[in-house]
Amino acid sequence: MKPQGVLIVFSILAFSFAGRARETEPIKPPSESPIPTVKEPGYMDPPSVLALLHQALLTEYRVNDLLADVHPDHWKMPDAMRSSVGNSAAELRARMKDMDAWRVELEKRPSSAYLVFETYQAMSVLPPRLDALARLVSENESPSFGAEYASVGDRFLDAQQTLGSYLGYILRNQDQIVAAMEGNLSSCQSKLGEAMQGRGPRATPIPNARPIRPARRKQHAKATGTTVNGETKTEIKGMPETDKKPASDHKN
Repeated sequence: MKPQGVLIVFSILAFSFAGRARETEPIKPPSESPIPTVKEPGYMDPPSVLALLHQALLTEYRVNDLLADVHPDHWKMPDAMRSSVGNSAAELRARMKDMDAWRVELEKRPSSAYLVFETYQAMSVLPPRLDALARLVSENESPSFGAEYASVGDRFLDAQQTLGSYLGYILRNQDQIVAAMEGNLSSCQSKLGEAMQGRGPRATPIPNARPIRPARRKQHAKATGTTVNGETKTEIKGMPETDKKPASDHKN
């Protein structure tokens, strides 16, 4: 074999052994707990939600038909009250329009807790308004006609309560999913820490870096002179006792 071929084979073998040496023990993921699916009161699958929303749409149509048959201008009442009835009917139509907009969005995403909540909120204002109109219609038209208003109000109330139970189910389910994910994450972090213990590289000093040393205080010697009995004595402060030397006497 040619020297060049031997060199190539040797390089391949060396690279292979080096790659194996760098391999680490694989970390097994923690056992995954299944995402809980709790079938409690309030559970609804998407087809059931769509069926409920369709019933709400049919109830809207019925309310619009009933409002078209109401003629407050024929009622024997003061003009101010007659105008108030007209305003109540217009307000009811506006609130149903708002609810219908949320209903359409919920049909696209029947498992959205946010859209369920908004539809629930928009629907909650309809039964009280229909109940007030039912009393006025019963007094000024006929009790049977007023009972029809009360009936559609009860339909909206039932749909609202069903949506409320469904919303509670969604929130409970999401809370349990979040709790399971947090538990899995904590377990994964713990196992990862145990697996990586002692595998990290040791700390090495940075080249060409000055060592950090604590600063030292420097004491400066200070000489002070005092005169005793006509003689001047010099005392050096800030120096150890061994470093102090007696001042020489000068005689004139």
